Amino acid sequence: DRRFYSFPQLIKTNDNYIILASARTPVGIPPGASQVFVLKLSMDLSDTIWSYYNIDSLEFDNVTGLLELSDGSIAVCGVRNYPDDQVNQMDAIVLKLSPTGEMRFFNVYDEGRFDALNRNLAETLNKGILVAGNSNSPNDPNRAYVVKIDSTGNQQWVKYYPQMTSAYISKYDENKYILSGYLISAQKPKLLLIDSAGNVLKNNSLNSPGCAGYVGRKVSNGGIVVVGITTIEGQGDAGYIAKTDSNGTLLWQRIINYDTGTDYFIDFIVTSDHHLLISGAASDGSCCGGQNAWLVKLDSMGCLEPNCWEVGIEDAKENALGIKVFPNPAAEWINFKLPVNSGDITLEMFTISGKRVMNTKLFAPLEAIQVGHLPMGLYLAKLTNSDGTVSTQKIVIAR
Repeated sequence: DRRFYSFPQLIKTNDNYIILASARTPVGIPPGASQVFVLKLSMDLSDTIWSYYNIDSLEFDNVTGLLELSDGSIAVCGVRNYPDDQVNQMDAIVLKLSPTGEMRFFNVYDEGRFDALNRNLAETLNKGILVAGNSNSPNDPNRAYVVKIDSTGNQQWVKYYPQMTSAYISKYDENKYILSGYLISAQKPKLLLIDSAGNVLKNNSLNSPGCAGYVGRKVSNGGIVVVGITTIEGQGDAGYIAKTDSNGTLLWQRIINYDTGTDYFIDFIVTSDHHLLISGAASDGSCCGGQNAWLVKLDSMGCLEPNCWEVGIEDAKENALGIKVFPNPAAEWINFKLPVNSGDITLEMFTISGKRVMNTKLFAPLEAIQVGHLPMGLYLAKLTNSDGTVSTQKIVIAR
């Protein structure tokens, strides 16, 4: 008797229940309307503990984020669309429910013509909520923004971040929050650290080319992991993952392909063995650009093959640019260990007949490039620094 929309959000609560939040259009309400609904379910999904439906809304509401707060309350963020209103097309919405499913508030936050919240929220020390996304307000077009609301839903402040186009927010500690996203004009992923008042503590670019849709969160060893999408010549769109320290300084990054189509990462969790389980979508290799669900498990260093950063490094010699390339021969990956002050390094790979099969950027200190899609044989890697200095190296791909 209803249709469902949006990207349903799912979490496990601290008392071992499941919370599901999404949007629905029940039969009988006007076309184009959609209502937020939230369910609390038993772990085996056999019992509904409580349910909430925002039955008053005749707008088109979508759910984008879900969070259990420290007192057991449930916070849901999302977007309210006004498809017939070209002046005010979209607003941010936040819903707060008690631990037993009663509505505490359902508020709309309007900062301009087009406001959208991304897929998470963060709780502050004083029980307030920070939500982040993208705003096209008249004074600050196409910028990431953060809205701070108190425990009763009152808006306390709004801050804009021109360093990125859109932001995803997560909590690092009691006075540090992660804003991950991208700057579309520069085609780079961005990572900001802000305090609870919205002040920028760190502003980092991760420097991967051709990016979009990045999600970053703290991991168990104190660092930050970011996932998303990047584009590489000869490989199409690929899954991207990077690890930084607690200050957002890059430690390593990986680019992972499934096929030479549109592949990307969208979210991740840390497993009980401290590995990274990443979800996304991957090209199915068809002529028409179809995709399948994509699930990738990497170790804590981002390796598909365990200890990929140790294999071959002892035998690797520095080339003229001070870069170590290993292993050689390679099967699925080539690893590049760059000097800390190396700056941007361009990597081009050529077949022995001179055909270029790869063109990308490398950034210090560690980077791995997937070569499993390339046929076995001899290749020439051409490495060029920002000064134009070139180093070439023969690489064998063998399996």
